[in-house]
This record gives sequence, C-alpha cells and structure tokens, in this order.
Amino acid sequence: LKINQLKKAVLEKALNDNIEFKAIRDSGNEEVFTYYDEYVTQCIEVCWVMILQEPVLSMRPLKWTHSNNGDGSQRRRYNDDQMKRVLGSDRKCSYVLYYVWPNLMRNESVLKNQKMEVITKDEMYTPIKIRNKK
Repeated sequence: LKINQLKKAVLEKALNDNIEFKAIRDSGNEEVFTYYDEYVTQCIEVCWVMILQEPVLSMRPLKWTHSNNGDGSQRRRYNDDQMKRVLGSDRKCSYVLYYVWPNLMRNESVLKNQKMEVITKDEMYTPIKIRNKK
C-alpha cells in the first residue's frame, strides 16, 4: 500500500473540493495541517483493513457535508433515531451541517446500532480576527 501517494491525492482532493478546507489552509495554521496529515494516514490504514474483511465493510455517508453548496443537494433534516448531535452543534437547528463520523456498514446494514455523529448548525464556524485597540 502506497500510503504517501494516496495521502497526497486525498489532500489535493480536499483542497480542490472543499471551500472550508481551503479556508483552513489559507489561515496559515500549520498545526492544523499536521493533525490533518496524521488523520488522513490513519483513515487510509483503517480503510485498508475494512476492504480486507469478508464481507467488505463500508462507511455511510461518503460525503461529509450536507449543506447546500449550489450543487443541487439539499440539507438533510436531523433524525434522532439515526443521528447523534455532538459538541459544537446548535441544538435549535434542525439540519445537518456536516457528519463528524460515519457509520460502519456490512452488507448495507449498520453495525451495532450506530448513530451518525453530526454537527447541526446553519453555517460553518469562521473565526473573526479582532484588531488590537490602541
């Protein structure tokens, strides 16, 4: 398994496809990229083990965001039976902004009654720079 080549492809795809990821890159915070690099490496290793199983394990959902990005996709309504809100969610919001962690599946069935961990919010967090007052 050529982890470095695959990791490079994943990082390039993230930069090309996700406006949020570009914003993180443009913020200049190198520490975030160090953690993201390690995260991608671990994800690749987990996925490799998943495809070696019989039957193969899969994940759902495959797309982490559910916001309407002009591509015709509609935001998904929060469902307490299938989802679990995590820290950072707006408890009053009824729609999924993004999925924190997917479900593991075998033969299209969720393993062990898992719930998708989601953030419910109207928009992505954007840090505000505060100017020094003189």
